Amino acid sequence: MPIVESAIDRKVRLFFESDRRQQFGQPADDWVWDGKTACGHTCWQKLLRLWTGRIVSLNTVNALAGMPRNARAANGQPRGMRIEESKALVRRTGLPYVLRVNVTAAQIREWSTRGPVLYGTRYGSMPDKRGYVYNGVRADGRPNGFARLNGRTQLTGAENIRHAVILVAERRVTTSTGALLRIEDLRFDPNHGSPSRPERPPYDVISPGQLARELADYSATKFAFIPTRSLPT
Repeated sequence: MPIVESAIDRKVRLFFESDRRQQFGQPADDWVWDGKTACGHTCWQKLLRLWTGRIVSLNTVNALAGMPRNARAANGQPRGMRIEESKALVRRTGLPYVLRVNVTAAQIREWSTRGPVLYGTRYGSMPDKRGYVYNGVRADGRPNGFARLNGRTQLTGAENIRHAVILVAERRVTTSTGALLRIEDLRFDPNHGSPSRPERPPYDVISPGQLARELADYSATKFAFIPTRSLPT
């Protein structure tokens, strides 16, 4: 079946297919709890390389965001990057991104025509990887079905984590005569690469409805960092 994608979407897709870094298993990650809290860090790491060619470690991303080493929340638990820290990273690096809040899935998909969009999800509401077994638990597709390709693999213990992801690209799948069959969203999930889940998928392929569900279930202010200009092709 023919796949229709823009020049920007093709460039971003090929980049994510070549850069397989995940939040676990990277060198120089000892400032981010060995990758445990580095979902946002990994997303910015990828965007920095895509837009500027600059390759940095997770520790360097942590410093660019002005975060303490192995940052903790008020309750003492390890924490990831906050929105204000992401804004600081954008200022320091000059990345062409701006924060938007109270966003909708339709807006995120529209903004992604300029380039990849970073946004927040509820990890447990991301579509599962069909057939995957984690710690004796088999993926059941609840509550958001299965990804068409790849999908969530930490099936227990992280359901309510606030998680940073990237809408990589959106594409149309058509018949040979050009009739639309479906729209596919390519969404990057950094939560891979650990010893128990060593897979390093470039992205998941999900539906617009599944993207809307994982955003809707996010328990804090719905946010996205969106490109302020189009990615050169």
